[in-house]
Amino acid sequence: MFVLAFIINAYLLGCLNASFYLARWLACVDIRTLGSGTAGSRNLLRQFGFNYALVAFLWDGGKAFVAIKLVSLLGDQANLLTLELLVLCSVIMGHVWPVQMAWRGGKGLACLIGGLLALDPILLIVCVILFLLLGLVLCLLKRWRKPDFAVYLCLFFIPFLFFLKQWLFLSSSWRSLIVPVALLGLSCGIVLFAHRRNIQMALGHNSDEG
Repeated sequence: MFVLAFIINAYLLGCLNASFYLARWLACVDIRTLGSGTAGSRNLLRQFGFNYALVAFLWDGGKAFVAIKLVSLLGDQANLLTLELLVLCSVIMGHVWPVQMAWRGGKGLACLIGGLLALDPILLIVCVILFLLLGLVLCLLKRWRKPDFAVYLCLFFIPFLFFLKQWLFLSSSWRSLIVPVALLGLSCGIVLFAHRRNIQMALGHNSDEG
């Protein structure tokens, strides 16, 4: 019952989409009818400015952070890592597919970042370094002008980095990591799926450039 309660609580937290409600409060509009048509901090940035976008980013990241910290305080310590990743996945699902917004929410990147900060700050730092390195390599190749693509590549590698850290440095058995890695992979996969149009545009843009 406690596991189900954590999952439901995480999903409902995820449904509290910052960009959607800030746009309602600021201009009484549905942010999904403006700009890119998504309920995310980037679209809010374009429509209402940096300050509100920063609030939205911190809000969306913060709800994942809070959900995972609640699990670490109240959850079953024996299966803590699995439960934390299950909650992270639930928050992202709530953000991407919120029930009260007719299943049309944001893209979940801020939630994933906030979740990683709560779950494993070192892994988040490694991901930021990887993002910077990938961005530098792509810029040097002069093929990828959009830094977003470095983010998508980084998302692909996150489950592998998590596995290596747990296996090599924390001496976790690979069998005990199957479910946690799968849940983290699912979380990253949902975020990548939500960004599928951006990925297609980036690939199409770069293929046109030769």
